[in-house]
Amino acid sequence: MEGCGVVVSTGFGASLRCPVGTKVGFIAKDPKQGSYSEYVTMNVMSSTFPMPDDVPIEDCASFFVNPYTAVGILETAKQNGSNAFVHTAAASQLGQMMNKLAIKEDMEIINIVRREEQKELLEKVGAKHIIVTGGVEVETWKAELKEKIKELGATCAFDAVAGDMSGHLLDALPKKGLLYIYGRLGGNASGINPVNLIYREKQLKGFYLTSWLMSGNPVTIGMRLLSAGKTVNSGLGEGGWCSSQFEDITMDNVHTEVTKGLEGSMTGRKLRVRFA
Repeated sequence: MEGCGVVVSTGFGASLRCPVGTKVGFIAKDPKQGSYSEYVTMNVMSSTFPMPDDVPIEDCASFFVNPYTAVGILETAKQNGSNAFVHTAAASQLGQMMNKLAIKEDMEIINIVRREEQKELLEKVGAKHIIVTGGVEVETWKAELKEKIKELGATCAFDAVAGDMSGHLLDALPKKGLLYIYGRLGGNASGINPVNLIYREKQLKGFYLTSWLMSGNPVTIGMRLLSAGKTVNSGLGEGGWCSSQFEDITMDNVHTEVTKGLEGSMTGRKLRVRFA
């Protein structure tokens, strides 16, 4: 769906925003074409995003979903009036980006991961608050989470896991806390205690990047896109908060590398296939 390239031709008026030679990222909405194509046609206003001139265009291949989601989650957390929030599956590429951006935004993230090596990975990018759930009783890490939430004054959580994790997070949040679910790595959300929703006035919502970007009137949407784009583009360069550390492979070793990842862990790895 997302990809990048260089403009080779434009229709009437499009050259004002993206003249020939412009480096762009794009969102392919037409199922008949995508980032696997040698050439794609995109709407210049709704599907095309100018990329920084000083960044190699192939390094912008994952410019949209993860970086814009990171911006959207931090902005949504700010709207809840707290400088801190909880995030699950925190060692993912998105989780790493969020921690780098949070440091720049002076925000605190309570990161939840499954393994010690994931904790070490996050520590390398500057994360300070990390809770490991693997190898310990649920009530043990939940008690640690509640204490950390109280210490930092967190009022919301963003859950990419769902499953039982959603119920645990809702338990840990304070009265009137808000849980956003934006993934289902662990299956459908379960273990939701109605007492949390009824008497403790907690809320359960979904977070979807497109809905966040496109909510409001045209002026609001335009301002949000410009603001988010400015933030994302400033972080795409080498050493930036959302720069992707790609591992280049060829078609000859795709199967080997993907199988290796499935048998072990893809945490910390992002593969990019280069064609001859």
